[in-house]
Amino acid sequence: MVQEGMEIGGIGAKRFAEGVIEKIHEYFSAEYADIQCEVIQQTKNNGVVRTGIKFCQPEGQTSPVIYVEPYFWNVLRGGSLDEIMRDMAGQVQDAIEKIPQIPQTKFWNYDSAKDMLAVQLVNTRANRRILAEVPHRHMEDLSLICLLQFPVNGGVGNLKVSYEFLEKWDISTDELFQTALENVRKKEEAVMKPMFSLIEESLNKREYGVNLLDGQMNANEIPKRPFCVLSNKSGSMGSSVLAYPDTLYKVSRLFPEGFYVIPSSIHEVLIISKKEGDARILGEMVRDVNQKAVAKSEVLSDRVYEYDKENDKLRQVPDSIMRGKVRER
Repeated sequence: MVQEGMEIGGIGAKRFAEGVIEKIHEYFSAEYADIQCEVIQQTKNNGVVRTGIKFCQPEGQTSPVIYVEPYFWNVLRGGSLDEIMRDMAGQVQDAIEKIPQIPQTKFWNYDSAKDMLAVQLVNTRANRRILAEVPHRHMEDLSLICLLQFPVNGGVGNLKVSYEFLEKWDISTDELFQTALENVRKKEEAVMKPMFSLIEESLNKREYGVNLLDGQMNANEIPKRPFCVLSNKSGSMGSSVLAYPDTLYKVSRLFPEGFYVIPSSIHEVLIISKKEGDARILGEMVRDVNQKAVAKSEVLSDRVYEYDKENDKLRQVPDSIMRGKVRER
């Protein structure tokens, strides 16, 4: 199934999707002839709107969604429409065969759904419309939200937990976040590694086994330069480890001189000693990288943070904030 990534298309992608649903059944095998198709537009992280086709199965089972932007632009670049339609139909059929058939009613039953709860950290300003509909907790200019995560076609599907879920489940916001954080701390432990080790892993296709947060090294033994990368075990939406109750404290034990938190993306953050970095320059670096190298849907923040150990809180560093006109993302 096509995953989120390309933030393009607009009206053209919507019209393309409408054309697809008129013809896609010609490419399905007979057993999928009764699938219903629906064009949807979904607001993703940071207000990015994606156009998709929802393929609805009978009996309220989980229905796969294919986002059409990559296919639309393939057509514009001269790709064969016939081949593209065959590929889309194959993706749908493959997804239906592999996707666990999760009845929608399972999501509405708290005892069935609670083990699927997870968390995600997002930018508050860029997601203010979404935040009006979902329980959240503020962390400076960021917000923590809850998701339902479930296996989808070899990957993971995410469904935001809205106030409607909270009402159906008849639980408090505190219970929601407590359960979600307990889940992710068990399944997705916080992991910090030197950046050079991740580059080495990528080049040599082998894992650098040390997690700097596991207590096996003291501050003097840690290879800190130039940066350490902080994320979760899977590396997906790993910036959320900043909300784990003990993560920042564990990092602080390894950086007694203090440290900066640099938001690389929603998937990871960088850690650098205050002795090694200048907050103003780091803030400029973050904004430049966000503009040139990070998809809008994956931007976390344009600011640099530090750890207030006395109050056990993440704080914005004033010197890292862009002055003058505030840029809308």
